[in-house]
Amino acid sequence: MKTFNFMGNQYGWIIFIVSFICLSLLIAINFPLQVVNAAVLMLQNNNNWTVNANGYIDGLRFSYTPQGSVIGTIFGDRIIGFWDHNSQKILFMRLANPSDPTSFQIYTGFLFKDTTTNSLGMPLCYQTLSGSFLTPAGAGGSATRNEYGWYAQSPIPCN
Repeated sequence: MKTFNFMGNQYGWIIFIVSFICLSLLIAINFPLQVVNAAVLMLQNNNNWTVNANGYIDGLRFSYTPQGSVIGTIFGDRIIGFWDHNSQKILFMRLANPSDPTSFQIYTGFLFKDTTTNSLGMPLCYQTLSGSFLTPAGAGGSATRNEYGWYAQSPIPCN
């Protein structure tokens, strides 16, 4: 008696892939996906942000236009970049020494609301930007360590 070797057959992988696609479509038809809409926040243009970038703490000051252009300062250095309201993402470049591109740092982060309580149990609310930044050798990076974490918080009313 000869047995059929499914994967050894020259058409076995094609049959497997087509079957997988068909099964996926059947599951999708019978079990519609639910899309959960995350709350879209308005990024505060209040210049009251405290930043912690790899343990270094300072103020983050910026403003953005309705078109999404960002300008400001971090650690006393100029920043330029973009704010994408739809993805809640900020991207900016820190120009530590504008005449030396190896001193630039690239920051990316995402916005979310953070709620905690104080010692009296009262709620404290913050807008938080959190992400990472890339830094070349001229700005403290190396081949083995060139990406670091950062976050910034700004107090907001708890609603």
